[in-house]
Amino acid sequence: MLYILHLLLSGYNILSPSPNHFTLNIEQAIFFGFFKIQSTSNQIEFDDKWVAADGSNNIFFSFPITVLVFFAFIGVLIGLLVVYYWNRILKKILKRKKETELQLKALLLEVKKSDEDKKVLLQEIHHRVKNNLQIVSSMLNMQANSIEDRTTKLALNEAKERIQTIALVHNKIYKSPTIGEVDLRDYTQSLFEDLKSQDPLNSNVQLSVDASSLKIAMDSLVPLALILNELYSNSLKHAFIQQDNPLITVKFGWEPTSETLHFIYKDNGTWKKAKKQDSFGTTLIDIFTEQIDGEYTLNNKKEETKYGFKFKISSQNIVDSNT
Repeated sequence: MLYILHLLLSGYNILSPSPNHFTLNIEQAIFFGFFKIQSTSNQIEFDDKWVAADGSNNIFFSFPITVLVFFAFIGVLIGLLVVYYWNRILKKILKRKKETELQLKALLLEVKKSDEDKKVLLQEIHHRVKNNLQIVSSMLNMQANSIEDRTTKLALNEAKERIQTIALVHNKIYKSPTIGEVDLRDYTQSLFEDLKSQDPLNSNVQLSVDASSLKIAMDSLVPLALILNELYSNSLKHAFIQQDNPLITVKFGWEPTSETLHFIYKDNGTWKKAKKQDSFGTTLIDIFTEQIDGEYTLNNKKEETKYGFKFKISSQNIVDSNT
């Protein structure tokens, strides 16, 4: 480009006042596509009509064409400068964007590591709580074994079972992949197996659980687990004395629009009439039902006992994997 500008500006001289006569050097003549064989010097004189380089036709060469070429060159030069300027700006923008992305990635890694540390810490807390509850349960068991009074021994064993129920909650949370949430179906089955294993006479009792894919937070699970513990214990101890095919059925249903958890518990046994001291379990069911803003109905038939619970639970404390 600079060479072309040099050709346009250097050696361009008007030899006479006539606008139809001027001089170009040889390089300029070649650049514009003209030649004249008669010249032997480094200057070629042109009139206002010239022979084209291919010798085809006469053409007219005048001052305005040169001016247009000059300004066209200036325009191209300015365009190149603008492109170069914007290219530098875009490079700076891309560099800043890349630096920002790297900072965000580093921040995300830091947050992820912090979340993992918190998860490990919470799991460790639940693990230690579970261990402490097991210690308390073992102490109650030792105390019960040292007492000869049957009524006191039975009360201590029931207290031990309730503590083990809470310990199982913490154990499930400790092992859960999502901290703070427990699979309701898995917990319901595990609690039943723990209580069932304590008495060989209950080995033939079966459990049917329909809990869909519900996961529940600890705040709501603990009182629900204690209600389940009382119901299981009552069924295993009092319902299946003369039942060949004992069956307990548990069903959970979640209504997200009304934030209501439906819980149905029933067995196919015939319950013995509760004694006065057995009313403590019923009192606990009432207390824990009220704790999670619930209500229940009880329907006793000859060969079926059925509880129907409704709990108001925030959607933040329960997750349905099917929705």
